[in-house]
Amino acid sequence: MGHYLYCLLAPPARGTLAQMQAAAEGVTSLGGPVALSAVEGMLLVHCPCDLTEIVQTRRNMLAHTRMLEALMPLATCLPVRFGVIAQDLAEVARMIHERRAELVDHAQRLLDHVEVGLRVRFPRDKALAQVMAETPDFVAERDRLMGQGAGAHFARADFGRRLAEALDERRTRAQKRLLAALRPHARDHVLRAPEEDVEVLRAEFLIPAAGVDAFSRTAHDLAGALGFAGAAEPELQVIGPAPPYHFLSLSLAFDNTSEAA
Repeated sequence: MGHYLYCLLAPPARGTLAQMQAAAEGVTSLGGPVALSAVEGMLLVHCPCDLTEIVQTRRNMLAHTRMLEALMPLATCLPVRFGVIAQDLAEVARMIHERRAELVDHAQRLLDHVEVGLRVRFPRDKALAQVMAETPDFVAERDRLMGQGAGAHFARADFGRRLAEALDERRTRAQKRLLAALRPHARDHVLRAPEEDVEVLRAEFLIPAAGVDAFSRTAHDLAGALGFAGAAEPELQVIGPAPPYHFLSLSLAFDNTSEAA
């Protein structure tokens, strides 16, 4: 048998050990009964499991995340990456002992903070209309091409390419403005590549746990003031609060395990 690792819980605790155990037991385990083992003043959350790979399905990954989300309100959570199985808990404890100072630093940095994902996009037709409105040459060329026949196929393709490039340049400028305005409201952030040319921002933020609603409202107000798609309202997706996966650089290489992060 091995031990599936969920996270480390660092002091100061906001709940009792009994409350933490009850919270852990309220979540579907990826193995046997969940245990909270004291190690170096922290609690290692784990459960017994077979020494085989935990399949990376959506269901299993959600079970891992929900365990961390259940414990987050009760203590600072240092998440272990999904799928890490240790053969020997004594070896895990030794590695934690060796890197205790680093773990304490992480815990202090993450104390009372949570991760929030933010996605900001606009309607594409409105965004393209705004590009056209701000670029009279595009309007004139569009009107000229509309009056031409099939022979203008390549000219139309070139026009579409330049229009798309102009939209992406505006998206980049809007992203920089929005990110600069949001930085003062977060302790840290991780910027990610957009998935479409009207997604102005795709990022994770580390913010105070008590400030999630205020951060969401601020983000909406700032995005709405960009004018990226004229008067069109931004479409915001706020993900979280979640465990701080993107803000923990810790990587412990346990014997007989994958890496933890």
